[in-house]
Formats: sequence, structure tokens, C-alpha cells
Amino acid sequence: MNEIPQMPLKDIAVGLNPRQHASKTGLQDLTASVKQSGVLEPILVRPNPNGNGKGKIFLLVCGERRYHASLAAGLATIPAITREMTDEQALETQIIENLQREDVHFLDEAQGFARLLAQGQSQEDVAVKVGKSLGYVASRLSLARLIKPFHAYAYRDQLPVTVALRLSRLTAQVQKACMEDFTDGRAADVNFSMGEVDSWLNRHVYLQLAKAPFDTADANLVPKAGSCQVCPKRSGANKLLFSDFKEQDVCTDPACYESKCKALIQIRCKEHPEAVQIAHGWMQTKQQKECDKAKILREFSYDNKSKGWRMSKKDECPNTVEAIVAMGEPHLIGKLVYVCTVATCKVHTGTGRVKTVRKLGEIDPVRAKQQEELWQRRTRHAVHVAIHTAVREHQSKEKDAFKGVPLEALRLAVTEACKALRPMQDGVQYLETLWIPGKGANQADRLISGPIFKCIAEAKDHATLLRVLLDYVVADDVGGKYSPGELVTKLAKAYELDLKAIAAPVEKDWNERKAGSYAKRNARLAKERAKVKKAKPETEALAKK
Repeated sequence: MNEIPQMPLKDIAVGLNPRQHASKTGLQDLTASVKQSGVLEPILVRPNPNGNGKGKIFLLVCGERRYHASLAAGLATIPAITREMTDEQALETQIIENLQREDVHFLDEAQGFARLLAQGQSQEDVAVKVGKSLGYVASRLSLARLIKPFHAYAYRDQLPVTVALRLSRLTAQVQKACMEDFTDGRAADVNFSMGEVDSWLNRHVYLQLAKAPFDTADANLVPKAGSCQVCPKRSGANKLLFSDFKEQDVCTDPACYESKCKALIQIRCKEHPEAVQIAHGWMQTKQQKECDKAKILREFSYDNKSKGWRMSKKDECPNTVEAIVAMGEPHLIGKLVYVCTVATCKVHTGTGRVKTVRKLGEIDPVRAKQQEELWQRRTRHAVHVAIHTAVREHQSKEKDAFKGVPLEALRLAVTEACKALRPMQDGVQYLETLWIPGKGANQADRLISGPIFKCIAEAKDHATLLRVLLDYVVADDVGGKYSPGELVTKLAKAYELDLKAIAAPVEKDWNERKAGSYAKRNARLAKERAKVKKAKPETEALAKK
């Protein structure tokens, strides 16, 4: 067996290494190992094509950590293999060698893939060389578009790769806005959790193209942007990159979407030059200020009898005019409606409306419909709670579930999973009734940061931890008064529970309550009618006198 020659460290120059991130602790451990046992695996070098003007005869290709550890350990030589290589061959070798490591950081991996593509290789070639799937390579290549401010968080393990993939497929402008919103007034050690980032994206970025007010196939609306159907920022255009959008077709560039909405508004204004511009739907404070600055009318926004607007019908009052929705809910932009713009209009303030006067004891049909819907909602909610209670009871009997998993490992997994979830207020209140007896509502922050995680930390068995996780996952679905309860229903079916048997007694109980409530109402109305009937003869007698 040939012995690998030793090479003087002073003759080796360190070139560019595609791996930019390495653990200082790991280098210290390697240095201690080199001092104790020497370098066991040789490095790879190539002759320096620029000569040895500075005494550097060779260029390092692979083994930079071993090189630096040897210098730190005070060694003069290191085992090295010399190989003739061009600059391109050396770079490719470095990239592939780094990518095949188990501890390579995902940003270094992304930059390595990008450099291989820059050499003229295709994604398929890269996937074959590094032994990864095409989808994996495509997702890592998207990470190369992650803006620089996020890199520091990623290298400090405060930005998980799953969240980085979500952000990197968006435009730099959107990424910058996300960074500003998350770090504004918060500490530098903020963690970007999947739940919080997804919630922010759903509120500020993702736009349903099915609800777009403009024709998504129109390439002439904004010629620079072109048609949405061929846009790479559309989720449906890149299934590998946007695999989480299975059925929805989503626009991920709100700036481009807004430019098309503005173009649509200009077209509507030319078609209806007399129409006023209005804002329709919920808006942030910043958007409200933009409305006032652009003299776009806001609903019910009357100040000292200045112009606002109320919804109207054509020719319903003398003050009714055509209006174009120019700001507000995205799917309403460009819509033509009729509004009243006068604050003191008698028709739309109620003073001039024809009121429907009901007779004493007569049931208001609108109110009756609202009450019926209220009882249906209460019944549905009670059924969902009953189903979840049955699921919890069934789950608590599975004492051998995850028995082979260490309790602390499961505790850590449940903690991280709960941190990624953000229950809504109804879900928070429902969780409090399950885990924090005697506590009131409006405790969202305290619940998420305190008592629930205290329950997790103090759990003594696997079943309790799994019950916390189960309750946290379905909290919104069960606790939400308007929730359809799809999740808890699927969960019950997975446990093979009889949903009809669970729902029947609950629905019966609430129907009896409804019947009792209606009986009280009918009794009250009957008394009112009786009073009117009794008073009528007396009134007629007085009239005759």
C-alpha cells in the first residue's frame, strides 16, 4: 500500500470554498483530534496555475477544515493528494464534495447548486451528480433567491429551511416587507416560525386568481407583466416549487397584482368618466390614509357632513351616483356600483324610508330567521364539542401509543408543534376550558406562552402529551362557533366512532331547549294580544261617550 506523501502547509494556498458556513465548535474539536492523532484523511490539492511567486505552489481543493485544524494544531505538514485540474473542474469537485456532507447548511447547498447551473449544467444533471431528486434540487435552487437579511437568521438556526423555502419563492420586495414586519420593534433573536409566516403570507401576499377582478389571461392589461397564465410567480405554473398549493391557483406577487388592478380602474374610469371612486371592504390604517390622500371615498366616513358613501340602488334617491371600487377587498376592485354620497340624505339615513310597522304581537320574519340560524349554530357547535369529547376519551384509553418513543423526545416534538400553531380567540377559549379551569377569556398570549407549555412540561405520560397536541390542533375547528367541524369529524371517523350515535342525544337536547325558548316567546306574544283584545271594547265605549 502506497503511503500518502506529506506536504508542507506553507506551500498550500486556500482558494474559494463554496461552503461559507462552518461551526467554530466543530473546528475546535477537529483541532484537538489532530493534536492527538494527526490528520487521518488526506486533503486534495492541485498545482497553482499562477506559479509560486508567493511560495504557494499548490491550491487547496478539498479539506479546508483539516487544513485550518492542522495550522491551529501547530503542524508543519499534512497528507495531501495532488491532481491536475482546471478551475472549472476544481470548483465542481468542491461543490459536489460539500453537497455530499451530512452537515452542510441549506444556504451553502443552494449556492452550490446555483454555481453548478452557472457552469452550464441543467437541473437534471445536478440532481444526478449529487444523488438528489429533481424536486429537491429545484426547491434548493429557489433558496438562492433568499434576500441577504435572512441569511444571518438562517445561519443562527432562527430561520428553519421550511420557512426559508416559503419566503425564497417570493419576490425580493415581498421578502423585505416580511422582514420589516417581523423585526419591527422586536428583538434581533426573533424566530421565524412556520405558523406565523404562513399567517402573514395569507393576509398580505397570497391572492386567489380565481377571484381576480381582471382577466388573468389578458396579456395587454399590463404589457410589462404579461398574462398571469404564463407567469412563473403563479403557483400553478411551477408545481415543484409550489407543491403546497394543490388545487388553488395563487398569485405570489402582490405588487404585480396591484398594478393590474390599477390598470383595470383606469379602464373603468374612461368608460364611466362621471363615476366617483370608493373604497369597499376592510382596510388597514395605512390604506385608509392613502384613501383620504387620493380623495377616494370611504364607507360611512362623514366628517362635518363631508362626502362619504352608503350603498344604494339606481335612482333610489336624488343623491345616488355611479361609483368604481378603487381600493379595499381585492376581488371587488373595478366593480361598478351605485352609492349615495350625501351624509344628510333622508332616504339613506332612515328619516325618509318607508318603515314596515308590525302589529302588536306579530313576529318579525327577519328576526325569526336570525333566531333559527342561531339555534342551528348552537346545535352544530354542541355536536362538535360532543364528538371531540368522545375522541379524547377514546384516545386516553390508548396507553401504549408511542410507548417505544422516549417521553422527552415526544415532549420536545409536541412543544415545537404547538409553537407553530396560533389558535384564534374561540379556539383559545376552548383550550382554556380543557386545560386551565377557572380562567377567563382574552388570554391568548398567556395561553400560548405559559400554562399550556407548563402542562406539556409537567406531563407524566405519553397519552397526556398526545392529548395536548390533539386539542391544540383541533381547537379552532371545535371551539369556533361558525366552524363546519370538518377536522374533528375526520378525526372521529379515523377512530371509527359512531357520529350519529354521538350527535343524536345532543341534537335532541338542543331541540328541546329551542322548543322551550319558542314556547316562552309565544306565551309572551299571546299575553300582548290578550291585552290588546281586552282594551279594545273599553276604548270603543269611551269613543261613543
